[in-house]
Amino acid sequence: MDESTEIEILFRKRLITALNAAKEDFEFSNFVSESKVSRATADKVAEKLLAQVFVKSLDDRVITDKERAKTDRVARLLGITSDRKKAILDRAGKSKYRDELAAARADGTITAEERQQLQHLVGALIDQ
Repeated sequence: MDESTEIEILFRKRLITALNAAKEDFEFSNFVSESKVSRATADKVAEKLLAQVFVKSLDDRVITDKERAKTDRVARLLGITSDRKKAILDRAGKSKYRDELAAARADGTITAEERQQLQHLVGALIDQ
């Protein structure tokens, strides 16, 4: 594991801990400065974290109001603008769909159940 990967992992762990304890006045910029990581590294970790929160909400192929609120809160606390959030979630959703489609195709046949699951996932992505 290279040094930049280690820095990202450590920063991510500290960030998750901070977000779990965060009030609405959490300042991501201040957290980044205090952590002494580059802004580029911090933004990369923040984007990955937001994408992971979103993909987790897709596990059951339905995004609940609570899951949507959590995704919105994480984006807000990380200082991610609405346009940037939309782009991150769009990329994460497409990646999730591609992964699920590949898994469904792995045996050479997409079953009716797999097709239905994929359709539910598409519905959840459209509704986001």
